[in-house]
Amino acid sequence: MRLHMTKRIVLDFVVVFMMTLPALGMTDAASEMLTMAGDTYFNNNLMTTHDPHRIFNTDMSGAYPMIVIDMLVYSDLGVINLLLACPSSWESGELCGVSLRGGILIEKLTWHGNRCVARLKSKQDQTVTVSIRNNIGKTVHLKAGTAVDVIL
Repeated sequence: MRLHMTKRIVLDFVVVFMMTLPALGMTDAASEMLTMAGDTYFNNNLMTTHDPHRIFNTDMSGAYPMIVIDMLVYSDLGVINLLLACPSSWESGELCGVSLRGGILIEKLTWHGNRCVARLKSKQDQTVTVSIRNNIGKTVHLKAGTAVDVIL
């Protein structure tokens, strides 16, 4: 899906639209919107704006990192899906310290190509299914306070 966006887009629409793309697995569209938002709503000094490069606003300062995290990690109770909307241009990377639903912390997520390692720690004993890019996952038993490396 190729997005045809102009620079005169309302920030609220951009943020809401960008939040839905990773959950739908629309990797290319999410990546394109993220790039467009970075180019449009961030000034050279990293100050964010509401109208492109005009009115100071902090909305994008919080939304942008959240959308990047959503592209890399989706969670619901008992389910963790990694790299769901990770663009191919992000061939390798690392993400640390992300809290998930169910009291789970991703202490560290690293990936290179189709290989992924996630270090998970739970606040309580629980079983979750961890998958990569919506493919068949692994059932993982987490003990409260004990880190577990999941290799996919």
